[in-house]
Amino acid sequence: MRETAISTIQSTIITRRLRQEELIEAYFDSLLKQDDAYSKQCYEETTYILENGIEPD
Repeated sequence: MRETAISTIQSTIITRRLRQEELIEAYFDSLLKQDDAYSKQCYEETTYILENGIEPD
């Protein structure tokens, strides 16, 4: 269930439907606190997409 929640929030951020910076930062903070490969991968993917202005399909 946690992976589904992470995936849903990630998708919402990537498609630019979530725009509140404080919520996005809270999402990133929670991912960084986790000690697992999935959370780390989602953090890296999301930040890469946002930093490079990659638009969703």
